[in-house]
Amino acid sequence: MNGSIEAFLEDLATAKGAGRNTLDAYRRDLTGLAVWLSLRNIVEWDSVAPGDIATWIQYRREAGDAVSSLARRFATVRSFYRYLLREGALAKDPTAPLPQPRRDRPLPRALGEADTKRLLEQTNGDDPNSLRDRAVLETLYGGGLRASELCGLKLRDVTLSEGRARVLGKGDKERMVQLGAEAQDAIVAWMTRGRPSLLTEVSQDFLFVSDRGKPLTRQTLASIVKRLARATGVDDGTSPHTLRHSFATHMVERGADIRAVQEMLGHASIDTTQIYTAVDAKRLTAVHRKHHPRA
Repeated sequence: MNGSIEAFLEDLATAKGAGRNTLDAYRRDLTGLAVWLSLRNIVEWDSVAPGDIATWIQYRREAGDAVSSLARRFATVRSFYRYLLREGALAKDPTAPLPQPRRDRPLPRALGEADTKRLLEQTNGDDPNSLRDRAVLETLYGGGLRASELCGLKLRDVTLSEGRARVLGKGDKERMVQLGAEAQDAIVAWMTRGRPSLLTEVSQDFLFVSDRGKPLTRQTLASIVKRLARATGVDDGTSPHTLRHSFATHMVERGADIRAVQEMLGHASIDTTQIYTAVDAKRLTAVHRKHHPRA
C-alpha cells in the first residue's frame, strides 16, 4: 500500500508540480488511512469498500477533525483512487458513491452595537459628502440592504412618510424594507442640504449620487464605508455587507423572529437566514463561559 502512495506522490510532483507541503499533507492523509485499514486487516487498496472510507471519515470526525479537515482528507483519498484507476491498478473507486464532507459555513462577520454606533456617528459633518455618507450608512444598517440594492434606489422607491423603501433584490425580486427614524432623518438632510449640489442630469432619478454627480456604484460605496471604518478605528475589513450582517445579527440578538428577518433581508430560503441564529448562539456561549462560575 505504501508503494502505491509513493508512486502517486511522485506523479503529483512530476506531472502537476506539487510542492513539498502539498506532498507532505497528502502523504500524512494516505499513510494514516493505510494504517487504519491495516488494523482492520485490509492490506490492499482494491479491497477497500465505500463503507470503509465512510467509517474512516466518521472515525476522523470523532477524533476531532473539523469539517474542513475532513473535506481535505476525503479529497486526497479521492484523488489517489482516481490515479489508481488511470493506472489500471484497480477497477472500482470506493470514493465514487460517497458525498464530499460539507465544509463549515463561515459565520457572517458583524460589528458589535457599540462599533456600529461609532461608525454611524463618524459622519456628522454638514457638507454634501458627509450628509450623503451618513444617509448611506443609516440606510444600509437601518434596512439591511445589499450594496446593489442601495445603489439602485431611486427617488420614486422611497416613501419617507411611511419610513419604507422598495428595493430590487436578487433575481429581480422586489421587497419593501423598513428605514427607521434615524435613516429617515439622514435621508431628509441629504436630500435637502446635500443632494442638490451634487446632482446632474444623469443622476436625477437616483437617491444617492457620487462626488461627481453620477449614480453611486458599488465600488464607490465600498470605498466610502472602508474610509469611514478606518477613520473610526473599526475593523478594517468592514464593507457594506458588514452592515447588512450587523442589521440581521442585532435584530436576532434582540429577539426578532427569524421569519421576519428572512423577509427583511429578502432571503429566498430560511436556511440562509438561520446562520444568524448560530451567530447569536455563539455570542451566548461566549457570555456563559465568561460569566458563569462553573463554565
